[in-house]
Amino acid sequence: MRPGGGFHLMLLGLNEPLKEGERFPLTLTFAEQGDVDIEVWIQSAQEGSEAADGHHH
Repeated sequence: MRPGGGFHLMLLGLNEPLKEGERFPLTLTFAEQGDVDIEVWIQSAQEGSEAADGHHH
């Protein structure tokens, strides 16, 4: 089953808040596929969109 706002990650324990427009590298580690390097782009969730899905942190 797919989450209501699509697949997403939560980043916990950050040293400072993320700011819209910032980018940073992130390595995801999967049991079957190993490491996958991605670039994360910080975007604001649009009010009323599926991406917002009610999360407020």
